Amino acid sequence: MSYLPRVVGAINLPPVNDDRDVIGGKATDGVPAAFSDGDVGDIWLGLLGQLMCYGANLAENSQDTSVVNPASMIPLNVTNLNAVVAATDGTGVDIENYARKTVFVNVSVNTGAVTVNIETSDDNTNWYDFWTKTYTAATGKDTHSFSEHFPYIRTTTTTQSNSTVTTVITGRGQ
Repeated sequence: MSYLPRVVGAINLPPVNDDRDVIGGKATDGVPAAFSDGDVGDIWLGLLGQLMCYGANLAENSQDTSVVNPASMIPLNVTNLNAVVAATDGTGVDIENYARKTVFVNVSVNTGAVTVNIETSDDNTNWYDFWTKTYTAATGKDTHSFSEHFPYIRTTTTTQSNSTVTTVITGRGQ
């Protein structure tokens, strides 16, 4: 792990002669990694003192400097509707950088009826139906996981009476 070519923020590091300071094996063990434009190279992770370093051995003529998208490294966990008791549109949530998304629906009180919707958007303005379920005089918890690409997502309730709804949107991975 002494040289990381053409990677933004890369530094020349001293060679590691054993596997004590390397996560996942010796410094010479390459682990295949895919980059955003389809390039493939070797990636190494190493721990030098308290400094975590990562980098890639990119193709000689590659101009790709995006090893990872920092936004997708931080898991997404957003309460979109928080114990709403009337018809409500949740705020649009940017999920563009997440490969795996899940929406958790919790209808915790319901003596009437409520329709819960998951909507998607390409511009955070125009919304399209993705999933809809009506709960009639019953509580319920549902989980909806998907990998389809939508830049934005939100949850809404319609025809809501005598019910309490909470929804949480999560995302992980690039």
